[in-house]
Amino acid sequence: MMDEEHVPNEALREQIYAQVPREQLQAALTAVADFARPARHSYLDYLLPVAARLNMLLGSLLQQVAFEQAFAGDDFAQALTLINELHTGQRRKLPETAATGFIPTSWRAFVFDQDGRAQRVRYGLCVLATLRERLRAGDVVINASRKYASLDTYLLSPTEWARQRPDLLTQLGSAHRLDERLQEVEAQLPLLESLLAQGQDIRLDEEGELVVTPLRRRNSAPKLSSCGRY
Repeated sequence: MMDEEHVPNEALREQIYAQVPREQLQAALTAVADFARPARHSYLDYLLPVAARLNMLLGSLLQQVAFEQAFAGDDFAQALTLINELHTGQRRKLPETAATGFIPTSWRAFVFDQDGRAQRVRYGLCVLATLRERLRAGDVVINASRKYASLDTYLLSPTEWARQRPDLLTQLGSAHRLDERLQEVEAQLPLLESLLAQGQDIRLDEEGELVVTPLRRRNSAPKLSSCGRY
């Protein structure tokens, strides 16, 4: 036992270190701190030491490369614009109205603080990671690139297709057959409209969706039923 109240701190430390080396105590405290890290901590925190360089890279990238959105289902385009404005000095702080709809669930605990505000450095890392993923998925394109160009660049433009279409169909020997098929399909359209208007087995529901009722099973003829028993 040790009388902590009457033993000076310096002497107390000496006696403790005599029993347990100081380095061992420091290692134990570090280990405890690692185990006691808050639940918000994740592997993404390991990016923070290089976050400044990565954000500078992203800003320079946006200055040099023209990114175009092939997917317009969220506000990622606004996020790229915001990062560019921060990089060029048009903005100094991340606004409270910053685009955040694109942020995946796995990034939200990393990007937002306890009060729900997006943190600038972490926000930039999320934008960079999202840009990388969307380039790979084709949701963001670079038309000056061969690898990340839009799929439309591999196809004939509408003007070029209209110019080459007659010659191509003639070479394939399908020009007249294609016109005939179009006429046949157009001739069937009144019948389709009539069936849809009747609202029976083939109809349009209230939302405009096509509904086709499954075929009903017919009763087998007596002779066929008796054959099935053998």
